Amino acid sequence: ENEELKSELMTIEREGRVKLQRRVQVVEDEVKTLKNLLHEHLGVSTSHPQEKTSKRIIFADIVTEESSSWILKETGVCITFSPKAVPDPRLVTASLWRPSTVSPPLEENEMLVSNVIELACDDLVGITFSGVTVTLSHSATDLGGYELMMKELTNAEDNVWKDLETWCPSDPLSENSESQSELRFAQAKITSFSMYAVTWRLKSYTFSRPISENSPEYTCTCPEYPAVSVTIPTRSLPSTEDFTLTMK
Repeated sequence: ENEELKSELMTIEREGRVKLQRRVQVVEDEVKTLKNLLHEHLGVSTSHPQEKTSKRIIFADIVTEESSSWILKETGVCITFSPKAVPDPRLVTASLWRPSTVSPPLEENEMLVSNVIELACDDLVGITFSGVTVTLSHSATDLGGYELMMKELTNAEDNVWKDLETWCPSDPLSENSESQSELRFAQAKITSFSMYAVTWRLKSYTFSRPISENSPEYTCTCPEYPAVSVTIPTRSLPSTEDFTLTMK
């Protein structure tokens, strides 16, 4: 009897190991399938840790015709979708890029002061961009004589970025919090799903050609610094009508 019982126990043990091995194989196959799907739909590399790649996904979700906001406190990013920003549910992904990999070209007296983020959509057909707002935290502390400018990548091959109309909003990360954060923000309405970053640069003041040239002199005065002005003899101005003068 003991031998029979021992034999039965050994049989049960073997069968249990076989079932466990099969289950482990099934789970491994499922994990592999999920990794492939994640890589296919979101562009995430699952063979190496994401922190070692040039970019990493910080958020992804299905955006519907209803309004919604993504408040991503860890990266200081807020994305707002107005009603009907997308015609039907679309998968939208926000990624964080390494500035050493991609960033806007900087001019003299200009610095990158924010993360470089990318917004991507699985299907761009039929999307209008009038209802999407990007808000990024920045590290600039002194704006005296300087300005913040959010930039949008328009040509990835040549690394061409354009300026967006930018303003400084209140703290969007504290909407659902009792306390204000110490972060500062720049905000802009975007015109496409692309890459975005904020720079800090000398403020520019642009003056158009005077309508009337009866005055012998053309004087340009900075509104924020009335003591600073530039005066040019009218006869020295170029004859082109689209002449503009930029002061920094």
